[in-house]
Amino acid sequence: MNKSYLAIIPHLKPTPSFVGIYLFVWLLWHNEFPLSLINTNGDLLVRINSAIAAVEYNQYFFVFLLTLLVILLRHGFDYLGDLANNEDRPNKTSLLQNSTLAETESETDIKRVISALDDARVKLSDAKEQIKKLKQDKQNMVKKVMQLESEREELTVDKSILSQEITELKGKLAKQTLEA
Repeated sequence: MNKSYLAIIPHLKPTPSFVGIYLFVWLLWHNEFPLSLINTNGDLLVRINSAIAAVEYNQYFFVFLLTLLVILLRHGFDYLGDLANNEDRPNKTSLLQNSTLAETESETDIKRVISALDDARVKLSDAKEQIKKLKQDKQNMVKKVMQLESEREELTVDKSILSQEITELKGKLAKQTLEA
C-alpha cells in the first residue's frame, strides 16, 4: 500500500457529474416530490405546484453533504479496488530486481549505452575534423579568390594602359601618314 491516492487518480473509473448525483440524491431524499407529481390529477402547472407544496422544507445542505458522501464513497471503493488489484498481481520490476536476469539485462544495457556513447564520440571527432578541413578549404578558396581578384585588377590596369598606348600609336601613325 505504498501508492498514494494521487498516483491512482488517473486510473479511476469516470463518475457521473456532481449535478446529476445531487439531483438523484435530492429526489431520493425528497421522495414526496416525484410521488406527488405523478399522483396528482390536472394539468402540468397544477401537478408542479402540488409537488412543491408536498415538500415541507427543502434540505439543500443535507442533500449536498449526502452527495459529497456518495462521491467520496465511490472514489474510496475505486481506490481500494485498485490497491487490491495491484497487490494481487506482483510488480514486474520487483520480480526482475530479484533475479539474475535483471543483473545481466542491466549489464547489457550499460554496455549498449557505453558503446553508443563511444560511437557518438567517434562521430563527433570525425565531424570536428571535417569542420576543420572545411574551414581550411574555405580559407584556401578565399585566398585563391583574392589572388585572382588582384590578378584581374592588374590585367584590367594593363589593358587600360595598353589601350591608351594603342590609341597614342594610332594617333602617331595617322600623323606620319598625313605628313608623308
